[in-house]
Amino acid sequence: MDDSPATLRIRKDIESNPVVLYMEGTPMFPLTPAAAAVTQTLDLMGVAYRNVNLNDDPEIREAIRDFSQCAELPHLYVRGRFAGGGAAIRDLARSGGLKPLFDQAGIAAKALA
Repeated sequence: MDDSPATLRIRKDIESNPVVLYMEGTPMFPLTPAAAAVTQTLDLMGVAYRNVNLNDDPEIREAIRDFSQCAELPHLYVRGRFAGGGAAIRDLARSGGLKPLFDQAGIAAKALA
């Protein structure tokens, strides 16, 4: 992994924030269906997260895919670890695996109904 300024900023973000979501758009205005699904899931679970709008920063947009080794956006990080891209997060939510992930990380989260 390189030590480019973008990679260093990603490392700082995921080490400084318990939950970070790299997505296109904002939680209020997600720009893709995957981003909308993940933000809605996190909001329904009551999980506080830092949002990074990849449309505001092309360097981070390019670097995050290499950093995670995942092309699919959005990317979710929990306590500095990559939890998955959009489809993986939706699958975890559907299977009931997302709440245990947050529980193990010591992050308050409601179960999805």
